[in-house]
Amino acid sequence: MPHRLVIALAAACLLLPPLGAQAPATPRPKGATELRADSLLRAGNPVEAERLYRQLAQADSTLLRAWYGVGNAAVAQQRIAEAAEAFERAAVGGRLVAAVYNAGAMHSRLGHVDAAMAWLEKAVAAGLVQPSQYTSDPDLAAVRADPRFAALMKRVQAAFAPCESDPDARRFDFWVGEWDVSPSSAPGVAAGRSSVQRVSGGCALLENWTASNGSVGKSLNAFNKATGQWQQYWVGQGGRGGGISRESLGWPDAGLAHRRWDAVAAPELHPLGQHDGAPVRRDVQRQRQDLAGGLRLPLPAPPLAGAPLSSSGSVRPRIAP
Repeated sequence: MPHRLVIALAAACLLLPPLGAQAPATPRPKGATELRADSLLRAGNPVEAERLYRQLAQADSTLLRAWYGVGNAAVAQQRIAEAAEAFERAAVGGRLVAAVYNAGAMHSRLGHVDAAMAWLEKAVAAGLVQPSQYTSDPDLAAVRADPRFAALMKRVQAAFAPCESDPDARRFDFWVGEWDVSPSSAPGVAAGRSSVQRVSGGCALLENWTASNGSVGKSLNAFNKATGQWQQYWVGQGGRGGGISRESLGWPDAGLAHRRWDAVAAPELHPLGQHDGAPVRRDVQRQRQDLAGGLRLPLPAPPLAGAPLSSSGSVRPRIAP
């Protein structure tokens, strides 16, 4: 994303406060001179636009938008060093995040790798964490080979999609996949199919349930940091009260389970833990049917490495999750 697209982003991140700071007051309205300068810049007259922006900056040193405009006008005239200086002035205090980023981009174009990285670090710290912004902007070509840029991108990605690297958000990944389901009371009878996908950047699991009689339901499952629990929001086609329910889920790796889960007793046991007093067999996942609320999560006992899930369980993956 080149610097010109960052201009468009400015409306969204123009006055983003530093992390931990209070949200800023509403930006002051633009006056006639600033609106005229903006119009001239969009119309392809950066020389006259820059003159007006500089006039505004000299009249009011606190109007950081004016220096931001000077920077954009200088870029349009290929005066990159002056653009870098103007963006630095606009970036005072770190609230104009687009200016912070653009200062880094201009230093990169000038070959000032150390200065560029310093400004990009500030942009990330201020909350600009769109990975595509950093990976596709041609202005950053000079810094991409620097090891510091690779480290920066790891932090950007982690901030952009925090659930991907959060162990709590990944505890139910074993459930992802396509499943044939039957009730515990009749393992050979097909009750329906369940398709489970990771959604929302890995922050939630979406269950798509289709019963053998054609009724459907969905649940959204996610970790609630406020309660320290996974929670499930289920909406079924024909359950009680319209089939809407919210329930907390236990930790799979702690041997804890939701109250609707079944444990499996079998001769071949693995010391994974116990559920309701029954040993848990590691290579079996079982799910029981609750006619009021549909079919719920399987017992979270991950298979042994290299071993398929046992077909003796009442939940069998059609495509291994």
